[in-house]
Amino acid sequence: LPLFPPAPDPPPPPPAPVDPLSPPWSRSITIHKDEWSSADLTGRFPVRSVHGFEYILVVAHHGYIHITPLRNRTSASYVAAFTSIVSFFKNLSHPLTHLLLDNETSTDLTNFFVSALINYQYVPPNNHRTLPAERSIRTAKNHILSVLTACHVSFPSNRWPDLLPHIELTLNTVRTWKPNPSLSAWHGLHSTPFDFAAHPIHPPGQLVVAHDAPLTRASWAKHGTR
Repeated sequence: LPLFPPAPDPPPPPPAPVDPLSPPWSRSITIHKDEWSSADLTGRFPVRSVHGFEYILVVAHHGYIHITPLRNRTSASYVAAFTSIVSFFKNLSHPLTHLLLDNETSTDLTNFFVSALINYQYVPPNNHRTLPAERSIRTAKNHILSVLTACHVSFPSNRWPDLLPHIELTLNTVRTWKPNPSLSAWHGLHSTPFDFAAHPIHPPGQLVVAHDAPLTRASWAKHGTR
């Protein structure tokens, strides 16, 4: 038998103080990179549009490229553009939830993201290659240039924003939908394929001759107006 009884265990340390404002639990969630959308602004367009647009905001969401014109790079223009963008994807049942952005921001824009329940992150300064929207900008710019090049010489260059819906349509019908690569990006976002038979696509910006009815033209007048 031991001559002396064993020493008692030391008392446990006191509990750490609890912050009354902290939640009773915490967790960490990992989001796959395909769940993150990205957005970035192009450089200034060479021609100011008739409505004052000079920039294009490109958003890549699950493989779909959405194009929105901007008048300038002010905070109000950014908030107005993202309000339209968020409504666009939400109305099609594919809302933005996680967004990667360039480091050009403002307090008004971050407040808008918080109010819209969008998780946002910014890429490091001077390291834009980490932003997926950079590749989408190059794709969108190449498509825009090809469409503008195919326009008639008489097409007014300051009407370029009028071509953006057509450009977005033709671009996303040939891109794949990331959640289901067997579908086009247009089909995946709109939940239906584009009906080319019901809506034939004509090259935009082409010269059109409108027919003049016999009762409204002179005897030897041409039968159409350019």
